[in-house]
Amino acid sequence: MNTGRRDFHMEDSVNERRLMQSRMIIRVGIIGFIILLALIYTIGLATVKSGLSMRQANALDYLNRMKSHIEQTPVILERMLAFDCGTDAEAAVESLDGVIESLGENPTLDQLEAAWDSVDDAYTGITAGCVGHLGEEGFISLTTEYEGFRNRFSVEGQHYSEAAAEYNAALETFPATIFKTGFEPL
Repeated sequence: MNTGRRDFHMEDSVNERRLMQSRMIIRVGIIGFIILLALIYTIGLATVKSGLSMRQANALDYLNRMKSHIEQTPVILERMLAFDCGTDAEAAVESLDGVIESLGENPTLDQLEAAWDSVDDAYTGITAGCVGHLGEEGFISLTTEYEGFRNRFSVEGQHYSEAAAEYNAALETFPATIFKTGFEPL
């Protein structure tokens, strides 16, 4: 009779140990699952943010190139003034300093295009004042140089639009829709 109780207590003890082991395995499994989810989230976050940062930097690089072209054109226009194009042409070139300064460090596409319109207006003013020099070799060379900057500005603007569209589309795709905090459309 005594052995029956002992067996019963032993069986109870074994069952209790098994129950505790099962609970421990479930806890470890839940903790492991939570750690796995956190790891997946962290990797996803890093991957998406890296991709968005790269696309954004690519687009902004085109804006910086456009700004560089704008900043370089007044030098060409000033060299054109050596052909004695009149005071209106000189005033047009001088007005560009304020336009370029107003761009600031990170101009938008609209600001750059408005600044280029001012550069173009200055160029038109110079060529209107230099009508007698338009056929001279030096003036033609400067005009060609200016046209090169105009073309590069235009091409960079097209590249920016494409890169910005790609970046904006990436913002709206999964999983970026979850992790895009801090990124604004261009």
